[in-house]
Amino acid sequence: MIVKRISAALAVICLLSPALCAAGGNGGDANGEPSAVAGEEYADCAEICSDGDLTLYADMDTGRFVVRDKRNSAAWESAPVITASDKVTAGMARSNTAAELVIYYVYTEEMRFAANLETASRSSVQVSRLEDGIRVTYAFEDEEITVPVDYRLKNGGLEASIQAGAIREGDTARLIAVRLLPSFGCGTMWEQGYLFLPDGCGALVSFGQKNRSAVYEKAVYGADPDMSENYAGNQEEAVYLPVFGVAKPGAAWLGIISSGAENCSVSATGAGDRMAYNTVGAKFWYRINSRSVLFDNSFANRTSVNAYIPAFENSTVYAVSYRFLCGNEATYVGMAHAYRGYLQQR
Repeated sequence: MIVKRISAALAVICLLSPALCAAGGNGGDANGEPSAVAGEEYADCAEICSDGDLTLYADMDTGRFVVRDKRNSAAWESAPVITASDKVTAGMARSNTAAELVIYYVYTEEMRFAANLETASRSSVQVSRLEDGIRVTYAFEDEEITVPVDYRLKNGGLEASIQAGAIREGDTARLIAVRLLPSFGCGTMWEQGYLFLPDGCGALVSFGQKNRSAVYEKAVYGADPDMSENYAGNQEEAVYLPVFGVAKPGAAWLGIISSGAENCSVSATGAGDRMAYNTVGAKFWYRINSRSVLFDNSFANRTSVNAYIPAFENSTVYAVSYRFLCGNEATYVGMAHAYRGYLQQR
C-alpha cells in the first residue's frame, strides 16, 4: 500500500496550536462539493433520531444504516451495497466489504490453530430502537457467537460500541476479534479522496492509486512484545494515536477509538485488482494470540502453537466515536482539529 506521509511538524501543530491550525488552509486535495451520498437502496430506511446537524436512518430488518449531515447533504453508509455492476470486488472481499461486522473465531477443539473469520452478512440480525439510536444483535448461529452493537448519535457524532459482557459464546467456538464497521463511509477506486491512517505521525492513501488490494493492520500503541514476533527487516512506523479517517471532496469523517484502544488494531484495505473499495476501521481483540514455536531447532518437528489469552473483563467497552467534517475542514488538518477538540472535551 503506497502512502503519503504527513510531516511530524504539521501533525504536532495541528494537535497543539489552534491559532496556527486555523490559518493552515485546506491541508489536502479533497475539497469541493460533497460526494458521500447514499444510494437509492436506503430510500426506505426509517428515521431513527437526530442530534444537531446529524440524522440517523436505519433499516429495521437488516440493521444497515445511514448518517446524514444536513450541513453538506453528505450521507455516510454503514457499509456499501455491492451490486452486480461491480465487476472488481470478488471473493471474500465482497462479503467482508458489505458487512457491518466481521468476527474472527476458533473452534473450541482447534484452539491452537489460526483463527477463521465470518461476516455479519451471513448472520441473523435483530434490531431494536434506543432513545438515541439502534441496537443490532448479530447472531452467528453456526459458531454460536452473539455480538450486540449499539449505534447512537451523541455529542455531535456517531458512537458505535460493544459491551464485552454482553457477548455470548456457546460450546462450538471462541471469539478472537471483532472488526466493527470495517467499511463505514468508504470510498471507491473511482472517487476522489483518501484514507487517513495513524501510521507514525500520519499517512494518506489516495483512492485513485493502484494498491493491489493491499491490507494494512497495526496495533494501536504498538504490538505487545510478549505476544508478537519481531522481524528484522520490518521498518514500518508504529501507531501512536487511536484515530483514522476518510476524506472526500467537501465531506470527511474521523474515527476515534474512545474505549478499548489498548486492545485494538487499525485495519485498512486499499482498492486494487480484486477490491473496488478503500476502507478503514477498528479491529478489537477479545482474545490475544500468543504464538509459540516448539522444537525451533528441528526443521522436521518445528511446530507453531497459538494460545488465545482473554483480553477483556465484563465491564470492558469497545467503542469508536465518529466525527463528521465539511467544507474546508474535510481534510486531514480538519481531522487533527476534531481530535484536538475531542481531547479538550474529556
